[in-house]
Amino acid sequence: MVPREWCVGRPRSGRSAVVFRGGPQMIRTANPALRGFENPQRWDDLASGDGRTLDAPARVMTINGTVTATAILVGLCISTAVVAWTPLSGMANNGNFGGLIGISIGAALVGLLVFLGMSFVHKLSPFLAPVYAILQGVYVSGFSIFIAARWLGPSESGAAVNPEATGMIFQAVLLTFGVLAGLLMAYATGLVRIGGMMAKIMMCALGAVLLYMLALIVGNGFFNLGLPNLYADSSPLGIGFSLLLVGLASLFLILDFQFIEAGAQQRLPKYMEWYAGAGLLVTLVWLYIEILRLLAKLRGGD
Repeated sequence: MVPREWCVGRPRSGRSAVVFRGGPQMIRTANPALRGFENPQRWDDLASGDGRTLDAPARVMTINGTVTATAILVGLCISTAVVAWTPLSGMANNGNFGGLIGISIGAALVGLLVFLGMSFVHKLSPFLAPVYAILQGVYVSGFSIFIAARWLGPSESGAAVNPEATGMIFQAVLLTFGVLAGLLMAYATGLVRIGGMMAKIMMCALGAVLLYMLALIVGNGFFNLGLPNLYADSSPLGIGFSLLLVGLASLFLILDFQFIEAGAQQRLPKYMEWYAGAGLLVTLVWLYIEILRLLAKLRGGD
């Protein structure tokens, strides 16, 4: 997911791209040597296989390097989720949902702090990004178990985690990477770009979603206001809300692609590959969660 300091500019191709409002502009003014690079790497370079990455300096951000960092982070996240599944599902089957939720929320909060650390000190990204990916894996595993128990109900043997959950989770993973692959192909071929106005609309929509979530937590959790919870509503309105969130998360993937391409064009420092990879992981996890919630609503009842 893109941080707040990004804005939309116009590259030489005339298409919209995301650039830093502070970082790269400061680099361009303080270090003119970084402005002199020609033939910047683009996503379509990977599709054409022109080998342009061989000429890239060793200590600057490239698309290939970001892809490698992202693959490592995604692998760590998935591996951790698989390893954490057995103990966390055991807690759910024993009725210890308080512990399950506590571990999941704890991992998410610590992960948020780690990501904020990367945001403030980008040089720490190669060290903090793997830690963040592991914490995300714990959160994803716990959330998946909770969704399975909440929507699918117990199994015939009485276990809280229904065996059908494995199939639903696998479908959510496949759909998540399917959306990623489809959007990446469309972006590499120039079919999709996000301009300035669209980026602002997306940010406003994200802010509205976060405010709604905060209102649910505070209003229903502390003041018992009885606000409708569309996250847990399997009515047509709730399903439509989930579809909206899936679409919004998918659009943010395109912003991530634009940031990565802009970073490679502007020759950002090498450690920004890990920061960009962690940002892409944030969006992928968000997309997976919304797809899983949507599948659960379609398969289960309220």
